Amino acid sequence: WSDDEVGKRVAGAVNGVFARQRRHADAVLAALLELESRRAARLLRGVIELDRTREAFAIADAETPRDLSIEKLRLRLRVDRIDRLENGELVILDYKTGQRKIFMSRDGMPKDLQLVIYAFAVDKPVSDLGLVNVDSRTIEISGAGKSLTPDLDWNKALRDWRREVEIGAKEMSHGDVRVNGYLSRLAARPLALLSRFAELRRDD
Repeated sequence: WSDDEVGKRVAGAVNGVFARQRRHADAVLAALLELESRRAARLLRGVIELDRTREAFAIADAETPRDLSIEKLRLRLRVDRIDRLENGELVILDYKTGQRKIFMSRDGMPKDLQLVIYAFAVDKPVSDLGLVNVDSRTIEISGAGKSLTPDLDWNKALRDWRREVEIGAKEMSHGDVRVNGYLSRLAARPLALLSRFAELRRDD
């Protein structure tokens, strides 16, 4: 896309989203919607510019519900976006619009296995898994794979991570719902009352 075409497509997308709200807005709300639409347009342009830096791809799927069974665990998934590279391999992306998310911890393990679970739900080889951080400060992909972490033995890593998912699914299907003690207190807050998570961490 040329810069002019990007501008037209962004304007069309943003105006389409905000049209219903603008229709019944008073002067104050109209001014607020105008500010928010400008912000949305800047972010959308940023996402497009990020995609321009990547190797050639086509968007293969977006937000299509998928049913998945791992061991005896049945899951209902909705993957934000799946891209297909020219060699047929897939890139699985999940958008994050709040606090910046990091895919891998320092020990080389995913901080969250969400994207690894998504990799179970596709029928083609997966080239990369990525969290697309989108906010006013930064627009970037944090992930792992053949292009994102070329020094990583990707096939082995993905195989190991998938095995972790299989083990977890098997344990859950047999009633094991223990809380991960490596969670931060903030991440474990919804479980704190039932699990005494904070007290256990303090005792350690």
